[in-house]
Amino acid sequence: MEQVKEEAVQNESNSLKEHLEKTSNGKFKYDHILDAQKNKGKGLRIDLEYDPIVFWQSIGKTYYNNFQKKEQYQIGVGWVLDRLKTLQVDDLLDCGTGFARMLPFFIEGGGIKSAVGIDVSKDLIECSKEYLAPDDQVWCEHIKFQDGSWIFDQLKVDDWKTCPKCDAQKPAKLEKQLPDFQKLIRIEEGDVRKLQFESDSFDCTFSFECLQHLSDEDVEDSLREMVRVSKRVIILCERWAFPGERFEPHYFSHNYVDKLKSLGVDILQVSAIGSGLQGVVAKKR
Repeated sequence: MEQVKEEAVQNESNSLKEHLEKTSNGKFKYDHILDAQKNKGKGLRIDLEYDPIVFWQSIGKTYYNNFQKKEQYQIGVGWVLDRLKTLQVDDLLDCGTGFARMLPFFIEGGGIKSAVGIDVSKDLIECSKEYLAPDDQVWCEHIKFQDGSWIFDQLKVDDWKTCPKCDAQKPAKLEKQLPDFQKLIRIEEGDVRKLQFESDSFDCTFSFECLQHLSDEDVEDSLREMVRVSKRVIILCERWAFPGERFEPHYFSHNYVDKLKSLGVDILQVSAIGSGLQGVVAKKR
């Protein structure tokens, strides 16, 4: 009995040590979300400082691996693609691009000819190399398309229907070769709050679910930078429920229209394009 008690005390001590290691620097991380999920959503830490760089680096490849195929990213793509064509945009800067999840759609759909994407997470930038690789098929993280065959742990598995590890279904054979996105899209480390580009560098500056992860002050700096770097157009696809909303430590709602107007740009369109997602098109004068 005494041994059981000692083991219980030791386990509790180890658990506390692990918890303190996660929170010792006072920053909100992805681990805190996972802890709350294990507890059925209870106990989410809201007393920690949120730093976008720390948080998104803490996610690492987990965020990328949560997606199994490109089709999962298409919410809002049609609306943005139509706007890019209508406004005749050639090149675009994607702020907070992650692993460049939106950009292949814009190029393949004829909305733009080239793009640059920036992100604060080095791990997500590294993931973009795989995402934009010239392979003509994507199955899942366990099965790769190499030299015309599906490969699982160095074995050819062309006749398989699902992945034995994650149950992802085998994708249909493509009717045409995809563009070589690596030649048309450049991904680099960068912070939308302080863009390292000359003024008027791109036809359009763009963000998709990026600014909603920044504080009010940071969003104002970011929008100012996006306006400065754009030649003509600014397009936002961001969460907006009501100003001041912060339903989790890394989610914010902002009044983008008022903030853009204060920067002296014209608002061309504001549309609801998804649940809690707002599309804004602005033009420099």
